[in-house]
Amino acid sequence: MDEVSKRRMSKLLRKHAAVFKLTYKHHRAQEWIELRDFMQEIMEAERQAIRDRDEKLSVSIGASDSAQELEQECAFPVDFDGFLRRYPEDFRLAGGSRMVELVSWDQSLAVTDRERAVEAGRTQRILGPWAFVSTFPKKFEADRIFWEEFDKFQTLPMPSPYEDPGNSADPSSLSGEKRLLAVFHELLSLTIEKRASLAKFKGFKQELRLPEYSDALLASHPRFFYVSESNSRQMAFLREAYRENDRESIHGPAKGGVQGAAGEKALCI
Repeated sequence: MDEVSKRRMSKLLRKHAAVFKLTYKHHRAQEWIELRDFMQEIMEAERQAIRDRDEKLSVSIGASDSAQELEQECAFPVDFDGFLRRYPEDFRLAGGSRMVELVSWDQSLAVTDRERAVEAGRTQRILGPWAFVSTFPKKFEADRIFWEEFDKFQTLPMPSPYEDPGNSADPSSLSGEKRLLAVFHELLSLTIEKRASLAKFKGFKQELRLPEYSDALLASHPRFFYVSESNSRQMAFLREAYRENDRESIHGPAKGGVQGAAGEKALCI
């Protein structure tokens, strides 16, 4: 490297000293450029996101066009069809590349984010294995009837979205409603930012038996989801994924009507 290039490089490194650091090796005979620790952590997080994306693809099935609609939300590759063709042992494109099918099924990957939350203790064990992580405003107050109904819904058994085709529960029943929430919970958990436009889920309506009233369904369960509308576009958010100063996650009911009186609390993550 000539002197001009060295000066330019030195100027660049000084400008971005928070990202790069200079080290010396071989008894200071050689100068090395390294990334600082936090940048290495960011790069590792990016590599993990790519691995997570591949894992998501390995348990996906449905319309290829619909999956591509979630390209940005799920960090899918731009050449989605080309990516799938590189793994013929896992995926098959059919219907003129409009449908993607699983060639093989790996049961070990069919674990929902909600199930992992239960295993990690992010829900109160007394609510059982079918509870969602729930969030409430600080100083939330409710009567005993509210908590009884909330407990009833949280403890209601339901099948995994990966196991149930959607025909076993009437969507108008409480168990059918909870199954639909579990499907949306898993779909949103598979996105990078834990949020997505509800319009992008329309392509999965037939495969996942999603209802026409998805916005009203999610909005009726504000402890688990948040639905916003901007410029005629409805966005669904997974509540537990967003940390807010005025919100806490309650792992179980707060008896006595005042949030926090007896319930275990943790910051919403």
